[in-house]
Amino acid sequence: MPSIDVDQDLRDTAKAGDMSNMRDLLARGANPRSQDARALELAAENGHVECVELLLEVSDAKEQNSLALRLAAENGHAECVKVLLPASDAKAEEFLALRWAVEKGYEEY
Repeated sequence: MPSIDVDQDLRDTAKAGDMSNMRDLLARGANPRSQDARALELAAENGHVECVELLLEVSDAKEQNSLALRLAAENGHAECVKVLLPASDAKAEEFLALRWAVEKGYEEY
């Protein structure tokens, strides 16, 4: 079982958008589902589309009521939203992802 540090490293890597290290950490056994798929949320929040795509293969986009989708929408990361939308629940939290996108003027959603 990997140490908690490897899982934290994965979250830090997702936040930074470092695909090379992310692949390495996943190969070493980092758990992308630790802390309710926080790595996916961090990648989405920071607009790292490639990281989101990779993490979607090993994570659940519906964790925390589709928080990754909401964070991508709130921060204007349209490409991440497009990737996350099919795997997420757009109705979660009373359509909060859509409401944030509209409120912030992100028309491409």
